[in-house]
Amino acid sequence: MNYIEARALRWISKYTSVEETEIRYSNNTSPDFTAPDGQGFEIKHYFPPDRRIMIYPRQWLSLLQVPNCLILIFGNGEEPDAIIPISALPFGTKRWHQFGIDCQETNRGSIPRDLYLEKLRIKTESRNKKAAGVLTNSLVAGS
Repeated sequence: MNYIEARALRWISKYTSVEETEIRYSNNTSPDFTAPDGQGFEIKHYFPPDRRIMIYPRQWLSLLQVPNCLILIFGNGEEPDAIIPISALPFGTKRWHQFGIDCQETNRGSIPRDLYLEKLRIKTESRNKKAAGVLTNSLVAGS
């Protein structure tokens, strides 16, 4: 457990009124902490000034399976700077209040095929719209 997770554990214990020893910690699955009642807590750290956090696609999809999960975003303080219910972050959200969210894919296999195809469709539509705009603008400029 790193120092940010240790701070988070102290905060979670205080928030839930549960002893630290009763809160399950998992360093290789999401969420990072699970209270005895099943509530999950995913810990994120950001570095000023950009206020960005990283959530990988597989991790995001795991967190969405725990509907009462909270993402705790820590800066340098003892308390989280933000508490985000996972239900407030549909897959692929890019921003939550002042925090930017990066969802970086390592490869196509990192997310389910249907989500990959949907993201590909959206990207293709966006590129086609941009290309159509460029073509229209060049035709207008050439007139």
